[in-house]
Amino acid sequence: MMRDLNGDEFLKVIKSDPDQRDIPVVMISADTNADKVSQCIELGADDYLPKPFNPTILRARIGAALRRHSLRALENEYLGKIENEKRQFVRAPVGNIFLTERPVPNKLIVSGARIASLDPVALGASSLSLARPTAR
Repeated sequence: MMRDLNGDEFLKVIKSDPDQRDIPVVMISADTNADKVSQCIELGADDYLPKPFNPTILRARIGAALRRHSLRALENEYLGKIENEKRQFVRAPVGNIFLTERPVPNKLIVSGARIASLDPVALGASSLSLARPTAR
């Protein structure tokens, strides 16, 4: 038992701090009440083990929590890169290629241009519109 905070309070403190909220947490408690377990998971615990616990299972659960944390970090990094690339492409037309945000993913609109192969998703756009520049 922790002296100043119980496990729920400690979990609330960690998950409310932006610098610590992504730290994986595996709760270990003698309380096996289903409501208590559910509450800890809802507060942000990655896993919950009852006491007494098996050390082999604890190692496996910690490993799984760390793998999930690593995958989430990679996913967030990748999504951030995609968003940055999208913003760069959407800002300015290049020649007669105009990248625009459209609700239909992977849609290619071609007007007056020859295209061998373009993948809008690889370009960071949800759709690609090609048209000749209009005279001003």
